[in-house]
Amino acid sequence: PERKELEVVAINPVITDTKGVEKDREGCLSFPGLYQDIRRHKTVTVQYYGLDGKLHQMVCSDLAARIWQHEIDHLHGTLFIDKMGPLARQSSKKFLETYIAEFEEGLKK
Repeated sequence: PERKELEVVAINPVITDTKGVEKDREGCLSFPGLYQDIRRHKTVTVQYYGLDGKLHQMVCSDLAARIWQHEIDHLHGTLFIDKMGPLARQSSKKFLETYIAEFEEGLKK
C-alpha cells in the first residue's frame, strides 16, 4: 500500500516474449489448499494497455513472471491444474474429486 507507483492495471495483457523455463510450486485461489509444481517461463515480456489508454510494456522474471502467466491463463480459460504434468495430476486426483463433490453438494443447497 505504501508503494502506489508499483500498482498496475493491465487491460488486455499479452505475453510477447519469453525466456527460460523453471518448475516451481504454484497454487490458485480457485483451488484453496492445492499446490503443485508447474513449469513456467522464467522471464516474460508483457504488453498491456493502462488506464491512460496507452500501450505499456514490462519485462519481469521469477515470481512476477509466474504471476503474469498464471493470470493471463485465467483470461484464456486455463487453470493451473490444466498445466500440471502427469505425476502432479495423479497426486491431485483425490483432492480434485473431493473438491468437485463438495461443489456439487453446495449446488444442491
